Amino acid sequence: MVEKKTMPGEKFTAWQWGLIGSVVLFLFWAPFQVGLFNGNTINYESPIYTAVCWMSITLVVLAGYFFKIWRLEEQKDWLSLLVLGLPLTYFISLSTAGSSYYAMNMVYIQFVYVALFLFGAYVLKHRAANRIIQSVVLITGYLVVWYGMIAWFGHAKLTGSLVSWLVQGFPYGPILTDGSYNQTIWVQAIGHRLSSVFQYPNTYAGLLIALMFCAVFMLVKSQKWYVKALNAFMLVPIIISFFLTLSRGAIVLVPIAFLFFMFFQKPYRQILWVVHLGIAFVISLAFLGNLTDTGLKLQEQFSSSLAAKGWLTLLGVSLLYTVVAVLIERFIAPWLEKKLEGFTQKKWSHFALPVAAIIIGGIAAYVFIFTSAKNIFPESIKSRLESINFQQHSALERVTFYKDAMKLLGDYPAFGAGGGAWAALYEKYQHNPYTSRQAHNFAMQYLAETGIVGFLILVAFLALILYFFIRSYIRSNDEQRNSGFLYFMIAVALFAHSMLDFDLSYVYLSGLVFLCLGGMIANTSTPEIKKLNHPSMQYIYPSVVGVLAVVMVFVSFNSLTANASYKTANRVLDETKNYNETVVHLDKALSKRPTHPEYAKMKITLLRSAFQQTQDEGFYNEGQQLLDKVLKKEAHNRILIELQILQYEMKGMYDEALQFARAQLADRLWDTGLNPDDPKNITLYERIMMWDHDLGEKARTEQDSQNMNAYWDDALAVYGKLQEQMKILESLPEEQNQGRAFGVTPKMALAIGQIHFKRGDYAAASETLKLGITQDYNNEENRIVIRWYLASLLKQNTNDQALHDALISADPNEQQMIDELVNTNFAL
Repeated sequence: MVEKKTMPGEKFTAWQWGLIGSVVLFLFWAPFQVGLFNGNTINYESPIYTAVCWMSITLVVLAGYFFKIWRLEEQKDWLSLLVLGLPLTYFISLSTAGSSYYAMNMVYIQFVYVALFLFGAYVLKHRAANRIIQSVVLITGYLVVWYGMIAWFGHAKLTGSLVSWLVQGFPYGPILTDGSYNQTIWVQAIGHRLSSVFQYPNTYAGLLIALMFCAVFMLVKSQKWYVKALNAFMLVPIIISFFLTLSRGAIVLVPIAFLFFMFFQKPYRQILWVVHLGIAFVISLAFLGNLTDTGLKLQEQFSSSLAAKGWLTLLGVSLLYTVVAVLIERFIAPWLEKKLEGFTQKKWSHFALPVAAIIIGGIAAYVFIFTSAKNIFPESIKSRLESINFQQHSALERVTFYKDAMKLLGDYPAFGAGGGAWAALYEKYQHNPYTSRQAHNFAMQYLAETGIVGFLILVAFLALILYFFIRSYIRSNDEQRNSGFLYFMIAVALFAHSMLDFDLSYVYLSGLVFLCLGGMIANTSTPEIKKLNHPSMQYIYPSVVGVLAVVMVFVSFNSLTANASYKTANRVLDETKNYNETVVHLDKALSKRPTHPEYAKMKITLLRSAFQQTQDEGFYNEGQQLLDKVLKKEAHNRILIELQILQYEMKGMYDEALQFARAQLADRLWDTGLNPDDPKNITLYERIMMWDHDLGEKARTEQDSQNMNAYWDDALAVYGKLQEQMKILESLPEEQNQGRAFGVTPKMALAIGQIHFKRGDYAAASETLKLGITQDYNNEENRIVIRWYLASLLKQNTNDQALHDALISADPNEQQMIDELVNTNFAL
């Protein structure tokens, strides 16, 4: 006889206990791995692979559980089919991926979301499981809040010691620095910004919005005084932390989210929400300045007495609010519910207070932003409030990102350019030379990765869940509504904030969203559909899920062990400098991930060094073969492009290097090199102009005017393109930052100036060379530029005497070299 589905209140099975235990441990572990940030760098991959392996094993257990309970009977069962479309669209987009490495990682990550969604949809149907997971979600969120406050009150070493045992898989990631959890607080020109475990304040603010509304919801709906007290106690730390993030987007989103959630509450609960949040905000703002100043002082110099004062203030204020909140719930809430019982029956009752709140909120926003009332905020927060407008640089830059993302989509409309498409390709489409490996908008980033087809599947999936949830919410009683509303708030808050930033690039947060989406429909009263009663149907879906899960266990474990071998190779190289021993471990990594760009980069760099030391062609050829293979999968990787250029330079193949660089420049018109802050950094523009000049000069000495002119004309054309790009920067709004420095460098000025000089266009030569002059007369490169500049002036019967005297003072031999340039005939 077929076992029926698990219903609320039934006894837990071993399957369920195993699944619940796995997810609970995951929720405690994941936040402290920088929220499993998918930063598309090797620094973050080890914990992500661990998470994928972990959740794939969980999915195997789920598949086994589904053999007992899954039937295609309800509409939500169709969602369990549709969710598999998400990894499928990412898999399809591999064929057009801008980066095979990024794209494959995103395929892996999708199975974390599938596992958490299916767990939520089927296991959380059990009432006790639902209570456990809701409690764990809140507890882990609250732990993140207190962890942030530990950092704010200057306990840097404590932040590291508390989680050092959790982050052992992160030796190359910037989590712990000198025993402290790194970047729990951002230091910027606008002030210190709290980011807790996420190393990014805006993302932390997004989570705080969700936690804020969850805390007040639990405070109002719970029947147990100690649950009310616990959640009330958290409201003040959450609000204080929220303001310490200095996130303008989150400040704008809070009232919108508040009003949205209010529509789902009965009038008496709406009033309680307003009262609780109003009191909590007033109390928090009253002590915000004091706690902000305390934290700032502790960041400069730790003082145990000052830290204790900060803690006592925060805990005391939180306790004060808790007492007030519990008294309100004990005496006022029951009276208010009874008084509004008749009013609640009116159809429009749910809309009355939110509409009034919109009016009151608008007035309050005006008062706190445009009047002297804003002076109650600390200076850093006040300045952020004053800068909220659509003409400030952050908003303008995001609009630019979105426009550039649409240009990317235009080239990959159907299935996108694969996971990590933005990180891999944004430099090809960017309007100005900003640096942002995230599109700062989940929808835009998803469109770029999976195209219109993938995006429509996601929208259909989300829309159906929302429709089922809201329909069921309207028709259900209070207990049924309360069972899933916390999940609804978390999912909506995080999704909404992800439209302004890259919250869902954190696998922990996006996984939390999918868990909540599952939780939303776990207890929805969706009607049954026509059953497909063929006996095989109940086994096909669990079998497919099981096979996919087993494959992902092996694939993710393979990537995890490859990463471990790479780490070992780095450690051996650091400790022994032994090439042969290092390569043994590196080859193990490459055998498992043959086109991994970081593994390949390390191997190619070692082979280059070995070739330079021994001149053994075998080392060079092995490196070039590996580079050729990896570039087929990672054609847009700037580090690999640089390695190919170095390979050509090492063999003196400058014509080949020039052709390769020209081809790359077409897709990188804002190229500023690998590290613009490094004085030795060389851009593609510089390389092309320098090689064009040198190869043209070689042709000139060989009396080959045709090739000379071809090279030099190409250099001038590239210089002209650079100037066109610079004009685009002039058109940017005054408030928008242009991004990386972009313009004529001394190397460019020298190459183009020399070409003009040798062609006899001395006016153009002096005009160009002047752009490359600095005041560092001890720098040989600068002296060369000045030398040619002064010679070009003398050719025009003029001079810059002050500059001439400064140069000769630095090096008297320069006079002879200037005279030689003036007297040399460069014409063919």
